[in-house]
Amino acid sequence: SLEEKLKELNIRVANNPKDADLRWQRAYLFDSLNLPLKSLEDINFFIGKNPKNTAAYFLRAKLKMALDDDSGAINDFNKIIYLDNKNAEAHYQRGLIRSKYKDITGACIDMKKAVVYGQHKQARIFVEKHCPTK
Repeated sequence: SLEEKLKELNIRVANNPKDADLRWQRAYLFDSLNLPLKSLEDINFFIGKNPKNTAAYFLRAKLKMALDDDSGAINDFNKIIYLDNKNAEAHYQRGLIRSKYKDITGACIDMKKAVVYGQHKQARIFVEKHCPTK
């Protein structure tokens, strides 16, 4: 079970508290158990040791959205896009948050990039529905 895996990982982390990979594993496990604050602590540690890992920023953005920290999530999507400008999913997710706050212009910019960089189906639907063409 996930709880048994967590007990095992907790012991391994206690014995190796500076092992970023163990913290990464535990962050995902905490996320699977719907424990976003605990996951956030581990993913922050991991990012501190691996500041260019876009997958870690994705997990953190997801956690921040679950905790209603949309501005924090946008910061993480900004970081992903800084590290990998052609990351379609980061553009899409940032566009979703922008549209939530009625920034349709910003959302359209992101959604169009998600379509160009990744043929993102949901982004294409958004663009067709909300973004005027010139």
